[in-house]
Amino acid sequence: MEKAQFVIHRYESDISSLRKSKKYKNLIKLAKNISADSTSTPHTGGDDFDPTDDTDFVFADVARKKLIIYEYWGNYDINNTGIAEPIVCTWVDDIIIQLESNPYPSQDIPFIVLANNSIPFKLYGEANAELIGDNQKISTAIKRGILDNMAGSNNAQKGIRNGALSALNKKRFLNGKNFEFNGSAADFYEGNYNAIPNSVFNVMNMVNSETDSMTGTKGFSSGIDGGALGSTAKAAGGVLDAVSVRRLDIVRNIAENLVKPLMRKWMSYNSEFLRPEEVIRVTNDEFVPIKRDDLKGMVDINIHVSTAEDNDAKAKELAFMLQTGQQTMDAGSLKLIQIELFRLKKMPELAKALEEYEPTPDPYVEEMKILEKEKLKAEIRERNSRASENAVDIRAKNAQAALNEARARELDSSTDLKDQEFTRKADGTEFSEKMAEKDFDRNTAVGMEQIKSQKLTN
Repeated sequence: MEKAQFVIHRYESDISSLRKSKKYKNLIKLAKNISADSTSTPHTGGDDFDPTDDTDFVFADVARKKLIIYEYWGNYDINNTGIAEPIVCTWVDDIIIQLESNPYPSQDIPFIVLANNSIPFKLYGEANAELIGDNQKISTAIKRGILDNMAGSNNAQKGIRNGALSALNKKRFLNGKNFEFNGSAADFYEGNYNAIPNSVFNVMNMVNSETDSMTGTKGFSSGIDGGALGSTAKAAGGVLDAVSVRRLDIVRNIAENLVKPLMRKWMSYNSEFLRPEEVIRVTNDEFVPIKRDDLKGMVDINIHVSTAEDNDAKAKELAFMLQTGQQTMDAGSLKLIQIELFRLKKMPELAKALEEYEPTPDPYVEEMKILEKEKLKAEIRERNSRASENAVDIRAKNAQAALNEARARELDSSTDLKDQEFTRKADGTEFSEKMAEKDFDRNTAVGMEQIKSQKLTN
């Protein structure tokens, strides 16, 4: 499509809609042609927009009579310069109602084509119906063979051995009444459908499984699953490789080749046609003003692609985490896992409500928390006071110990003095010192007398 030179878009409209758009001209001339047209076809020119529609109803008034509009988007030399320019041209029958340059900023054709399966040199690629066409033919042929086999059987036919019933009993037998017969039960034969070999159903299941893996969708009442392949991780991987991966590839193809280019076109058109400031809705209750100039340039667009099987596998892993580790998780981590689990289970309202939920505090619980806090503070103060008292007691005990040590040293010194005094008395030292002291005092007194006598003599 990026290399296409032009695209012609055909659609159905009327004069009233064209006038409301206020971008077309020559509408008066077109209205005269419509009123002069005496054909009873729903569209001017005798061309039917939808051949499968057999409705013959036609509006009588000119304003509502249906028209087939042809809109040309592409390159054309409208100025006779020899250079083709991007234009848009709209006409009805042979009347041009619009001819101007391409009004879009990128000057490209405003159409996007998404191929389900890309095929070289084929614009629309290969459709799913064409992809599984051979399988559908095989499945149809098998079903037709089964029905032909059943149609050719003698089901519900009854046979009677000659002579087993009399004329009266035969009549009662055919009328569904009680009867008498001669012989044994083997004399009666009841037809039924022919037995169909199991290989027929095996081939049909094989074809259906291949079709499921090619289209990425399972049958309503069948299809492959983990139980069919075994209850192991390898079985789940086999299912993912067969159907889910194909579906994921289809979804990713739509996201990358349709949604992203479409959104980029919208953003580029917004930068050209929006008002100077628009208010956009980001979520269900959040509105953000955005300026038109902010939309210019490349816009980064990211799309997360997943399938139901992929989301279910992630949800099972998160549920297993909650089962095994919920007791050791903090409230914040537990809340995040629950929010993601709700998103994977396609419950965005519940996920958003849980994300914004703040539990209302219980007054009794809050009061108990305050009292518990005060209790802890009081206990801490009591322990600090006890620690201070213990420090004072330690200093008092240290002082008492020092006092006791001083008293002990005093007693030791007193004991030593008494021992010394006893020893001096025992060995006569004290007596000798006293006698020596008396002799000293006597000699001193004699000396003093002599000095006094000498002084008097002088």
